Amino acid sequence: MNKLVLCVVCGFPVPSKNRYRNQRYCSWACYQAEHRAKYSNRLCLFCGKQFKVNVRSKKKYCSPECRYRASTNLGHEYAGLNGYIYIKTGPKHYQLKHRLIAEQKLRRPLKPDENCHHINGDKHDNRPENIKVFASNSAHIIYHNSLYGGKHPKDSPEAIKKRVETRKRNRLYHATV
Repeated sequence: MNKLVLCVVCGFPVPSKNRYRNQRYCSWACYQAEHRAKYSNRLCLFCGKQFKVNVRSKKKYCSPECRYRASTNLGHEYAGLNGYIYIKTGPKHYQLKHRLIAEQKLRRPLKPDENCHHINGDKHDNRPENIKVFASNSAHIIYHNSLYGGKHPKDSPEAIKKRVETRKRNRLYHATV
């Protein structure tokens, strides 16, 4: 009841003594010919450069550097719960976008105690002309008090109640996630 099996590479019959090893090939040479690395050209997902890779490989980048730079995803932006926009500046490192823009505007790094202020009050409007830098948080508070004669609109009872409700809602949301 020996059934005749043909080699998938050359078409010759596979000897019955080989069948226990691999039933598809008549010899080791045919097995190697079938499994010899076949290459194709791919484009790097990060830099767009063409590179040669084994057909069976899952490589998507031309070099480890491109893979690392793509994985760090530098420049990625997201809006935080506080309303400010954050930018990824390194692996596991985000910075506030308005502070980065203020540093570019001043052409120096900001000191930790320096405070940035959005002139029009919109936290998403990060144009250089809309950002003002204060030497300290107290200078920033004095500026706000001078604008509203000591009574900021955020200090009204309705505004305080709304802020408290929003914070409670955010805590409940984050506790369930």
